[in-house]
Amino acid sequence: MIKLLKLFCVFLLVSASTSCAKKYVEELKKPSEPIADASKSVVVISKDEVILYEFDKEFSKNFKDKKEFSEYYTNNFDKQLTVNNLFKEVISSEGKYDIESIFSNNKVDLIISIEDFKIAAYFESSQNNSYAVNLGNSYKKKSSVKTRIKVYDKVSKKAFAEFYVIGESDYSESDYKKIVERATEKSIENTIEYLKTGKIKF
Repeated sequence: MIKLLKLFCVFLLVSASTSCAKKYVEELKKPSEPIADASKSVVVISKDEVILYEFDKEFSKNFKDKKEFSEYYTNNFDKQLTVNNLFKEVISSEGKYDIESIFSNNKVDLIISIEDFKIAAYFESSQNNSYAVNLGNSYKKKSSVKTRIKVYDKVSKKAFAEFYVIGESDYSESDYKKIVERATEKSIENTIEYLKTGKIKF
C-alpha cells in the first residue's frame, strides 16, 4: 500500500511539472531533427525589422534606433551560440544580408536569419492566458521579445526550418531597458534550447 502511495505521489509530481510547462516556440516549418550540429559552421544575420507594441516613446529613449536593438540581440545570440558549443564555428556576417552571397563568399554550412523582432507588453492570468489589453490588477503584467527565425542550409540555399521564439520578463514601469534586456535574454535562452533539443515547451 505504501509503495502504491509513493508511486502515485511520483505520478502527481511528474504530471504537475508537465502541466506547468509553457510553449515558447511556435514551429512554422519543422526540421526533421534538432538544428544544432557541432560539425557545422553557422552565421547569424538580422533584417533589423523591429515591431513595437505600445512602446514607441520608451524604445526611442533607450535605443538609438531599431538597428541598435537588432545588433544588441544578434551579438548576444552569437555569444551564446559560441558559449554553448552548438556549432563548430560562429562566423560574423559583417553586415551582409544576402543569402546567396553569404554562402558563396564564406565557408559556412548554415545561416540563421532573424526575420523580425516584436516587442510587446501584456497581462497574463494564472491560467497562462495572455491578453494585449489591460484587464485589471488581477492579472500579471509582463513584457516579451518575440523573434521569427529561419534556418538555411548551404546545399539548397533554402530555409529548412522556420519558427517563432518568445522570451518574457516581469514588467516594471521604472526601467524599460532592463525589462527588454531580460526578455531578450530569455528569448535567446529559449532559442538555444530549441536549436539544441527541438523542444517547444519548457
